[in-house]
Amino acid sequence: MVYIKKSQIPKAGKGLFVEKEYRRGDIICEYEGEFVPWSECEKRAQEGHEGYVFFISKNRCVDAYFTPGRWDAMPTTPEESEECRD
Repeated sequence: MVYIKKSQIPKAGKGLFVEKEYRRGDIICEYEGEFVPWSECEKRAQEGHEGYVFFISKNRCVDAYFTPGRWDAMPTTPEESEECRD
């Protein structure tokens, strides 16, 4: 199961966490979205379309803002999230 809680990383806000241990390379969930460069993410942020970007490098990010059904990006509090079984 995945759940949301406050991160222990300073200034990080809330994050998505798991109940069981996973090994390196295990897939927990797929972050779906459009592959775009960071410059496009910045442009979209100026247009008000921000908050769902997975940064890989300045030339490759996954922007899930326009991806329907993005359960891993949507919940903002535990009350708003649904339990998801792995």
